[in-house]
Amino acid sequence: MQQPIALGLRLVVWLGCRATVVGRERVPRSGPLILVVNHLSWWDPPVLVATAPRTLNFIAKAELWEHPILAFLGRHHGELRVRRGEADFQAIRDAEALLARGGFLGIMPEGTRSRSGGLQPGRPGAAFLAYRTNAPLLPAAVWGTEVIRRPRDLLRRPRVHVVFGEPFRLDPAYRKHLDQATDQIMLAIAALLPERYRGVYAERLAQQTPLPS
Repeated sequence: MQQPIALGLRLVVWLGCRATVVGRERVPRSGPLILVVNHLSWWDPPVLVATAPRTLNFIAKAELWEHPILAFLGRHHGELRVRRGEADFQAIRDAEALLARGGFLGIMPEGTRSRSGGLQPGRPGAAFLAYRTNAPLLPAAVWGTEVIRRPRDLLRRPRVHVVFGEPFRLDPAYRKHLDQATDQIMLAIAALLPERYRGVYAERLAQQTPLPS
């Protein structure tokens, strides 16, 4: 069952945005799961919490939660904070405990918002956690949120898109090569994004599979 804060955020998102959501049926309704998604805006976590079909908790740098709306989300919905530039072992332990309870954890592997709009190189935290917990990964993509800079931008009801992909597990061969495991994660995210948002992974994805027309 969705928490009241998620229901409230869903109302805000549907009133403040013209939201298109694809792939909700692909999200397992129970069991440990790590959502990995691109990062364009401080509005990404509320949109994803509002559109996910089960309770979603994000792990993010502490500074992200300084935004008033995200601070409210953190107090009432739950969050896992990581200090910038530090190995926050408490956050890792909290994330592992959440997954051990069968929770749904959200991570933005880029580590910070993309200023260009395109995917930036991923960081190894999501891969490290997936191997440690044996939790499956769920790739997702969000775009359109980059135009929301202030709450008043919602008055224009911007068009926002969310796509949930198919759950997968990392290649066991990459366990000792987290850079390759991270590439597997980032390419799965890139495949869900329109070409203009694929950033540093656009060329590699084009070499793997034909781009949609």
